[in-house]
Amino acid sequence: MNHPTPDATFQEADFELLANAIDTIAPEKRELFLAKLAILLIANLTDKEALPDWVARAKAHLDLA
Repeated sequence: MNHPTPDATFQEADFELLANAIDTIAPEKRELFLAKLAILLIANLTDKEALPDWVARAKAHLDLA
């Protein structure tokens, strides 16, 4: 399984930026916002091979029924 390199760590400021952005969006629009953000992030990936691993990691620990 690929893991992010040390220069690709998620910083506290990144968390705060994302959390604050989500808080400003109406609850019914948050899912759309996150989908659009994911598409933009994927479009700018330099390591396209990492995407399947990241999808699996994002799905981990979710109660998928």
